Amino acid sequence: MGRKKKVAAVVEQKPVYGFSLRTDSDTQVTREPHDDDSWDRGNTSTSWHVEGVDFTSDEGARYGDHFVVPKFDLVFPLLASKEFHILYGIYSTGDSFGHDDGKYLEIIDVYHDLADAEAAERQLREHYSLAREGRWGGYGPGATKKTRPKNFNDYTCTITGGDGKPFGCHIPWTGYFESLDDLTIYTFTIED
Repeated sequence: MGRKKKVAAVVEQKPVYGFSLRTDSDTQVTREPHDDDSWDRGNTSTSWHVEGVDFTSDEGARYGDHFVVPKFDLVFPLLASKEFHILYGIYSTGDSFGHDDGKYLEIIDVYHDLADAEAAERQLREHYSLAREGRWGGYGPGATKKTRPKNFNDYTCTITGGDGKPFGCHIPWTGYFESLDDLTIYTFTIED
């Protein structure tokens, strides 16, 4: 499981539509493109730092980066001083001409209950394992393909949602060039 962080967030007494992670990222070039290959674009590596959580009552904000709309009602001040947990993944991507380690941060959901967030994390890790090993098979002595459930989909996983109910979560890190780097549960509290 990824590291857990605990922060306090202050919110005004108004309806909250959703949460967004306040992040900072740093991208470094890890391999320059080859001079004799006009298609080569080199490689990069991105590191992420989550600085906090912002709240919004603006429904239009849902189209921004790193934003999540809870599957449960947000009623203030009843939620003050209660812990919340945002589950997010960091994944790499690339193409035939280069690779980008840690390029994207994807929020999965926000949870009241830490046990639900941890269950979703386990479900996502198992899905990733089945998607990778079921598709490519293992390599080396004794490697075998994992048996995948009937109707298994590489790009959708049914996980426990923030409301405790199952939902179909889109999985962006199981593509040909994509790979999951980490899943993290970020814990925060809301203060009046």
